[in-house]
Amino acid sequence: MKKILLLSVLICGLIFGQKKHIKTKPLLDCYLPTGEKCSEEQSAGKSINDLSKHFEIKGRTWFALTKEDEDVAIIYKSLTKDPLFIFVWAKKDFSQERIKDLIKRSEDDFNYRYYFGKHQYGSQWGLKNDLKTYIKEKRLDEEFVLSTLGEPTENKESLYGGKKAKCYVYGYYDVRIYFIDGVAVGYDEIN
Repeated sequence: MKKILLLSVLICGLIFGQKKHIKTKPLLDCYLPTGEKCSEEQSAGKSINDLSKHFEIKGRTWFALTKEDEDVAIIYKSLTKDPLFIFVWAKKDFSQERIKDLIKRSEDDFNYRYYFGKHQYGSQWGLKNDLKTYIKEKRLDEEFVLSTLGEPTENKESLYGGKKAKCYVYGYYDVRIYFIDGVAVGYDEIN
């Protein structure tokens, strides 16, 4: 009886205890801004959201579609013009030169202008939308703002919601961002 019990425990251990090594295929092609393909570790079995979080831990990214190729999107670090990676929906191979050219040409595309450009109805709509979203989700911290937008044109103490707050003014982007304990709690537009 003991032998049967021991044998059944061993068999169950072999069946359920082994790790299965399944190699997942990339859901899409991913390229780095240098034109190299993303490593398998970076892209295997990941969604676009997972890829964004791989390259920017809190997923603070924005993207621009390209006029040159409708199957390509360039993902940028939020509040910057720094491309993090390029993804391709259709299985196509691109040379390093082609990837670099797509990045360069994306600066003329609507999505890029929408994120940073000024127009008759306001300015930097995409950037300001990201500020609003990240503040609401408590994903915007002082370190990220300083590393992306740089030093503010003005830095002062203020009140926000009746609490003492740091206020960073970014004149070029026409915004003031308020921080309490290193986390952005609000922003407002200035002229």
